[in-house]
Amino acid sequence: MLPNGARIVTEQIAGSRTIALGVWVGTGSRSESPSLGGCAHFIEHLLFKGTATRSASALAREIDSIGGHLDAFTGREYTCFYLNILVEHVERGFAILSDILLNSTFPPQEIERERKVVLEEIKMGEDSPEDTVYELLVQNIWPRNPLGRPILGDNSSIGAMSRAELVSFFRDHYRSGNLVFAAAGGIDHNRLEQLWKKHFALPKRQAPLRRRTSPRFRKGFYRKARSLEQTHLCFGSRGLKQTHRDRYALYVLNSIFGGSMSSRLFQEIREKRGLAYSVFSSHSSYRDTGLFTISVGTSPDTARRVARLVEGQIDRICKRPPSAREVVRARDHIRGNVILGLESAGNRMMSIARQELYFKRIFGIDETIEAVESITPRRVHEVAQELFAPGSSAWAAVGPEKSLEMLARGRE
Repeated sequence: MLPNGARIVTEQIAGSRTIALGVWVGTGSRSESPSLGGCAHFIEHLLFKGTATRSASALAREIDSIGGHLDAFTGREYTCFYLNILVEHVERGFAILSDILLNSTFPPQEIERERKVVLEEIKMGEDSPEDTVYELLVQNIWPRNPLGRPILGDNSSIGAMSRAELVSFFRDHYRSGNLVFAAAGGIDHNRLEQLWKKHFALPKRQAPLRRRTSPRFRKGFYRKARSLEQTHLCFGSRGLKQTHRDRYALYVLNSIFGGSMSSRLFQEIREKRGLAYSVFSSHSSYRDTGLFTISVGTSPDTARRVARLVEGQIDRICKRPPSAREVVRARDHIRGNVILGLESAGNRMMSIARQELYFKRIFGIDETIEAVESITPRRVHEVAQELFAPGSSAWAAVGPEKSLEMLARGRE
């Protein structure tokens, strides 16, 4: 930890000629009040729209002139600004990152222009049935909780947000004590720490107080009628928080269930029956909770059948442990993904940053693989029974009204 409260984590990659730099802010949509829905994401956009010394176009030209890639994203619990750059340009990279994070001016004309851009982004998400069904699920299983609100906000909140509110949120949350700087690539820790101190000479300010309320899961069937060629389904159940001791067993469960091409869902629904092009499971973890989801798009006349197949696989994994062969295959799949991920400096940077944010320490690859290799069929079975316990799951569906009515029978 640096004297001003910011944290810095690095991973040197011998022989690398590139470096991935990331400034992580421990603030996302979960930090917003209901009237400021989408504020964190809106600010992420605005920090690229001009500083005291660089206009938005000048910033873009400078990045292009050194062959770099600058971008950002907003999540529910953090926001990240990252830059991939050649090692010889690292000082200029620091100067650019510090300028947009410390000296952005929030020009009123840029706020109005970017407001339109964000509203178009919201429309783009609404035009995606895969995004729509996921948001429908999240908003209904976690009602009246910030985790259940969309990261982008909605037309009402974005349309009404003032410059004063944006600047106030920025000043309250973009503090030294709320920052993690992460880097991976061809440069050592001491050099990066020197550059950070030079370019990010922030006063010491504590992270904002968080009055976080853990969401209560609400079961049910939630639907939205759309004139579509497919019906899109999303099953959700309670998941595990980021630091849960059973997270590695959950990774193995996900791989077995729907996280790979050899998974039960993929083989049963796509390969064996040809009922879907895309079917998969995934897991999202937060500081105090998680969400396990299964997503699939299918023809309206087969939606009810597909939902029953999903429920059949859930029932199967809860009744009987997976085979030893399935667990070995899942562990090998995870191990391969972990090692392949190390080929990218950007992936390494993001991995160590998230570990620092949630665990305040870095896990070595050997430690991670050892933890995955220790998972047994019995442990996977126990985690499945916990996740899919009665009363801890919900369905969302988007598609033609007739197929939704068929799906609703016995689920509402």
